[in-house]
Amino acid sequence: MAIKQVEQGKQNSYFRKTDLIIYGSILVVVALLFTIFFVKGREQQLDGIEIVYMGDKNITIFTYSFDSDRYQIHPAWQQLITITPTESGYVVVISNADQHERFNRMVIDCNERKVWVEEANCSLSRDCTRMDAIDNAEKVIVCVPHRLKILPLSPNYDNNVNLE
Repeated sequence: MAIKQVEQGKQNSYFRKTDLIIYGSILVVVALLFTIFFVKGREQQLDGIEIVYMGDKNITIFTYSFDSDRYQIHPAWQQLITITPTESGYVVVISNADQHERFNRMVIDCNERKVWVEEANCSLSRDCTRMDAIDNAEKVIVCVPHRLKILPLSPNYDNNVNLE
């Protein structure tokens, strides 16, 4: 009699193997959708950028704020940074001190709130021109040969601070 009860229990069980596979698949899909919509959607909007020269000391040589549409240039770099207004923002060209032979041309798109390196003569591969545009507070562009780093501006940045 006990064997009959066990067999009936197996036949009348709430979950079969196929049911468990379907429920597990649904759970995985729900977890993926949660990750895509909630975690990916938490990227912070880009408030601005700062460009750092990585020499003996890291020096912030340029900052730009999208909210105030203002930029600042470090006094020692005034002659080496050229800013040209465009329809959608600015083109920033940074030259190094050796007779302007080395340069990086960056585009600041105010409408899209993006920044990217358009052209550079840093190396044969020009990795900095192939990096993704900075469009949120989590991305960075680095040009190792020219020692430049383009970073998102932190939300706590004070636009009235003088670069020194």
